[in-house]
Amino acid sequence: MFPVKSISTTLYTPTTASPSLDISFVFDHRSTQCSLTQGSLRQIVQIPQDCISPVPQLSQAVGFGLQTICPNLAYQETELLHHFFTFALFTFVPRGDIDYHIIQLILPTLQSSEFVLRAVLGISALHLASLYSETNCSRYQNLALEHLYQGTSSFRTTVDRLDPQNIDAIFTFSGMSILFEIALMHPAYKIYLREQSPIDQLLQVFILWRKIVTLRQSFPQSFRQAILPKQVIVQGMTDAHRSKMMESKLAQMQHFGLLSSELDSITQRLHSLNRATTTDSAEVQIYAEAIDLLHLTFSNFIKSPGHWSLALLWPSGMSMSCVEHMRERRPFALLLLGYYCALLHHGTNQWWMREWDRSVLSAISQTLDGQWIKHISWAVQAVQDAVGCHGCVTDRESRDTSG
Repeated sequence: MFPVKSISTTLYTPTTASPSLDISFVFDHRSTQCSLTQGSLRQIVQIPQDCISPVPQLSQAVGFGLQTICPNLAYQETELLHHFFTFALFTFVPRGDIDYHIIQLILPTLQSSEFVLRAVLGISALHLASLYSETNCSRYQNLALEHLYQGTSSFRTTVDRLDPQNIDAIFTFSGMSILFEIALMHPAYKIYLREQSPIDQLLQVFILWRKIVTLRQSFPQSFRQAILPKQVIVQGMTDAHRSKMMESKLAQMQHFGLLSSELDSITQRLHSLNRATTTDSAEVQIYAEAIDLLHLTFSNFIKSPGHWSLALLWPSGMSMSCVEHMRERRPFALLLLGYYCALLHHGTNQWWMREWDRSVLSAISQTLDGQWIKHISWAVQAVQDAVGCHGCVTDRESRDTSG
């Protein structure tokens, strides 16, 4: 997403040594562009009423009990930690065993790991920033960037291998890192970051997720077997937060034709276009596999609207060659990325997934020439129909797609 610094994490299991793995968390030196907001957060932590929904009592839902955690935090950090465990945590609505296991590990790992603590504080600030208008959220944006920078810096300087003492913290931080890197793609953070196309930002998130998947595959079998069934770990959270929003999301998907039959039609259309426009046989196969995986990803979305992590199936499963073609701005690869953003726009509504899909789609539309712009008209129209897509399509695109 941004110029990155990498660490080489040499991974060890009890039986074999894994090769060096380059884990690039997508943070650079943003702290020089960020400043902590001074003063008490007590006066500014006012949650908008329309954002409040009933949540289960934390000790009942997650089983943390009553205990003092991180007693040496500054007052401002304590406010952020309080917000995370009383509000932000319950926006995640975990669905799978891995999601639930991450939530179960957050509390013990943040007490023993500086980088997990900073990730928690940063995500809490990101969530607060998402609740406010532009004039009121900059203080939380600054806080978020500061804590997330500190967290990634701590990870780089303290983690050089995987061992029994840090495996829980690495697992937790890796899961949280993909969330905050996606959240930072929101256009509101553009003013803090170096100039970079939204396309490249998303592709770097893709690469980060692929490395996280590789990292998790290197974990000992005993760790994976220790992940408990979700019903045992968090009781009541899913039922309490499987809100009417999920039902309305499915209705919206139905309204805009995102049912299996329409998805099949889109898939067939992309396959036909691939065969008609791609001359290299190897590339035809690369794109065909990406199209089929796109179909699978959003078939799952249709069955489980709001399950945001399903969106990660596509970037983790597609060929790396396809990602490289997107980097090179090859038209058909960009077309697939545009369809991914349009389908994603209808498939999930979590706060960290909002707005940036439109920015990526707009950048794609501005990159494609007249020969290709007509082929992305469905994706553009799907987003426009949903939200009006203010500024999403340029005047040139409007003329090209109307003809």
